[in-house]
Amino acid sequence: YYLYINNNTNNGFLVTPTSVMSPIFLGAGVGADLVNQIKLNTRSYSAFGQVEYDLSDQVTFTVGGRLIREEKKYNFSQGLFASTNDLTIDTGVLIAPLRTPFARNTGKTLWSGKVQLDWRPNDDILLYASINRGVKAGSFNAKLPDGSPPLADNLIPYGQEVLISYEAGFKATVLDGRARVNGAGYYYDYQGYQATVFSNVSSVTKNEDATIKGVELEIFANPVDGLDVMFGVSAVDAKVKNLEIAPGVFRNVRPAFTPDLQLSGLVRYQFDPEIFGGYISVQADANYTSYLFQNIRNFDSQRLDSYVLTNLRVDWSSQDKNWTISAFVKNAFDKSYVTTGFDLANLCGCSETLYGKPRWWGLAARREF
Repeated sequence: YYLYINNNTNNGFLVTPTSVMSPIFLGAGVGADLVNQIKLNTRSYSAFGQVEYDLSDQVTFTVGGRLIREEKKYNFSQGLFASTNDLTIDTGVLIAPLRTPFARNTGKTLWSGKVQLDWRPNDDILLYASINRGVKAGSFNAKLPDGSPPLADNLIPYGQEVLISYEAGFKATVLDGRARVNGAGYYYDYQGYQATVFSNVSSVTKNEDATIKGVELEIFANPVDGLDVMFGVSAVDAKVKNLEIAPGVFRNVRPAFTPDLQLSGLVRYQFDPEIFGGYISVQADANYTSYLFQNIRNFDSQRLDSYVLTNLRVDWSSQDKNWTISAFVKNAFDKSYVTTGFDLANLCGCSETLYGKPRWWGLAARREF
C-alpha cells in the first residue's frame, strides 16, 4: 500500500475592523488576522500478509502482520497579519510573528499483527480468541493563537500509539435457527495513547497510557413468523492514566465521548394479510446512552447527561419488493439531549453545546430496480 497526503492549512482568528477585539491588536477600526500556517507532507508505505491454516475440521489458526514506513515533513509558523478582506484569511502582510517557526522531518518504521484461533464445534457455534497489535503513527500539534503561551518546541510533536488488544467471543445460532447470539469480551492495553486535550479554543495531543475493557452482547431473534426482535448491550470501563487536566494537576480520566453503558432494542412485525397489494410492517426501536464527557479533562461542566431515544416507523412494501412507502417519527418522546460541546471557560467563562434533533417526522418512498 502507498499513501500520500499533502496538507496545506491556514487557520486562526479573523478580527474584523468592527470587532470589539480590534483595539487589542492594531487599534480600533483596524482589522487583524492571527493565523497558523501549517504544511504537513505524509508518505506512508506498507506491506501486509495473512495466513489462515486449518488445524483440524473444527479449528482454524490465523496469523497476519503489516510492516509500515511513515515519513512526515512538517512546517509550522504563527503570525499577526494585516487584514485586507473580512471574508478571507489574509497572510500577505506580516506585522509580527507570534512564535518562532518550527520545522521537523520524521521517519518511523512501525508494525502491526494478529493471531487468532477459531473453533467451530458444530455448524451453529463459533468460538474465537485473538491477540492483535495495532499502531497509529505520531504527528504534530498546531495550537491556535488563543492568548495562552505557545507550545514549547518539544511539545509540538507527539509519538506513536501502540495498542495490544485481547478479545474472546462467540457466535451462536439457537432455537432451530430462529435466533442468533453474539458475545465478546475484550481488553485494550494502550502504550502512548494519543490523548487530545481541548482547552481555551484549541486542542493539544499528548501521549499517555490507557486501558479499555468491556463486554458486548447482541441477540437477533425471529420467535414467530413476521416478528423480528433485536437487543444489544455494550459495557465499557475506559481509563487514560495520569493525564494533566490542569497545570500541575494529574488524574486518571475517561476518554471523551465514551459512555460506560449503551443499550439498544428493536421490535418489528409484518402483518400477513395483503393490504393494497402489499404488506404492512410496524417497527419501534430505542437506544440508551449513559452519561459521558465531551472533554477528556472530565470536569463537571463537560458532562453530558444520559438519554433514551425512541423511534417509530410504519412501512408498506409491494409484493415484488420494488416499492416501499414509509412514515416515521424520530425522537418520538421529544427528548432534549446534548450530543457534543466545547468548554470555553478559560476563554470567555462560557460553553458551547450542540443539541440533538427534537421530535420530527417524515414520509419516504423507495423504488428498487
